[in-house]
Amino acid sequence: MSNRRSGFEAIKFGYASAETERANAPELLLQGYYDHQGVVGEARSGARFLFLGYKGSGKSAIGQKLVVDAYDHPNEFVTPLQLKDFPFNAFGKVGVSSDEPESRYPTSWAWLILLRLLGSFKQDAKATQDPDFARAVNSLTNIGILPTDDLKNLVVKSSKNSFKAQIPTLLEATHESSTNESGLGFLQLVNHLRSVCSRVRSESSHILVIDGLDDVLTQREVQYRSLAALLQETVKINEDLTAHGVPAKVIILCRTDIFELFPDANKNKVRQDSAVSLDWYHDTRNPEESALVELADLRIQLATGDRDAKLAHYLPPSIDGEPTIIALLSLTRHTPRDFLQLLESIRVFVDPGQPLKIDQVLSGMRRYSIEYFLPEIKDELVGVLEPAEIEAAFSLFSAMRRRDFKLSQLKEFAQESGHDVLRSLPIDKVLAALYERSAIGTVHGTKGYDAYTFKFRNRNSTLGFPERLMMHKGIWKAMNF
Repeated sequence: MSNRRSGFEAIKFGYASAETERANAPELLLQGYYDHQGVVGEARSGARFLFLGYKGSGKSAIGQKLVVDAYDHPNEFVTPLQLKDFPFNAFGKVGVSSDEPESRYPTSWAWLILLRLLGSFKQDAKATQDPDFARAVNSLTNIGILPTDDLKNLVVKSSKNSFKAQIPTLLEATHESSTNESGLGFLQLVNHLRSVCSRVRSESSHILVIDGLDDVLTQREVQYRSLAALLQETVKINEDLTAHGVPAKVIILCRTDIFELFPDANKNKVRQDSAVSLDWYHDTRNPEESALVELADLRIQLATGDRDAKLAHYLPPSIDGEPTIIALLSLTRHTPRDFLQLLESIRVFVDPGQPLKIDQVLSGMRRYSIEYFLPEIKDELVGVLEPAEIEAAFSLFSAMRRRDFKLSQLKEFAQESGHDVLRSLPIDKVLAALYERSAIGTVHGTKGYDAYTFKFRNRNSTLGFPERLMMHKGIWKAMNF
């Protein structure tokens, strides 16, 4: 113990929210960001625009990293667009048409994105501003559409009848054309904004970062259709910007499991051509090579000023006969958020100025499982399962008191429980949702490391409903068994 370092309690590993981290500890994003896949460079200037990852994999951190980096680079304009609290009801009324709202979604998304691009270009003193650009910006400013930093307010304004009534006049003011049919006029207006944006030239770069897709989802199909239209329109706008040499790009940060639910026949084409999948998993048989451990090392070095400091210098070498880092990683789904929040939970129990003790690590592991991991899993199920189904599922696991169980045992236990809510639980649906979020895994009947599979270990795996299943260790510990 005397050879281990003290001061673990003073190391700030990070916040659960990237937005909170940017506000309270921007240095963690500036100097403490570990980019093991080169995603920031790809987001800033690469051809790919869609960043997919499971919750906690660092999607939002990409956007926040771009924002803080731009503070010191006046030629970089980064505009974050948050879909949290997005007004889908009002969004369905943007523009005017006799068509169903779903058919208008692509044009409505184009309207919102192009407006934000115009707003970004307007701030750029190095951007060319031809007469059409100036006319469009002035006309939109005069009716209160520009400037706006609030996507929600922009949607609400664009859905009001007072705005729709101004479309013919706005169309005439922006490019000397008009129509009495407001639905057609809105389409012409959007197409004119496409043309205006396509002619912008600048030495600066402009990035729109669309985030928060998983914050708006319920089980309403209309939301998935709307977000699928967002994906389609972003492809179109990015292709148009690239084709015309405009130094601008729209990126989307999206949860992988949410992306899979989009009703879009072309989404696999988009994934292959335009997506980056965030993956932090590394074989735990070589934990010292894990990107997560290297991320923790970087945060430790930032806090201590010692470039040689490593996580292993602070931890007891083993817990219950298992290397400590492996024991810690087994409580996570190999995402930055999981691992850093586990380290944050451990440091709560450290005595100031003293090395970590085994019982303090164990206390931190338990706190993490109860206060972070289990609630995080439940949050991820929102929008996929009904709230009552989520609670019933974990009540079922708690009552059965088995980490490794057979599918037939689980179903039999539910039917014999004496509780109607458990008897009526759609177990196959629940297990599929849990597997997608790595809350449960499959057991193959062999011993050792390869005896089971979780989604975080093999992103292409499917549940397949084998006979034996295993609950994630982090959930099991949270249930205090």
